[in-house]
Amino acid sequence: GKVTQVDLATKTFTVMAKGKPVTFHGGNLKSLPKVGDVVDITYTENPSGPAESINLNSSRSNIY
Repeated sequence: GKVTQVDLATKTFTVMAKGKPVTFHGGNLKSLPKVGDVVDITYTENPSGPAESINLNSSRSNIY
């Protein structure tokens, strides 16, 4: 998905996936993505808050 929002204070980021915004917690990541990045995310569901991102890779969509 494409990153549309990053909140450094809460270590969360939002991506547009299938036309809907989805928020992820990136506390386990080395660094958060930047707004506009297209990323592939491996995550676990969290019923009480944002999904916990485990792995983040730049998508091939970023390569031209």
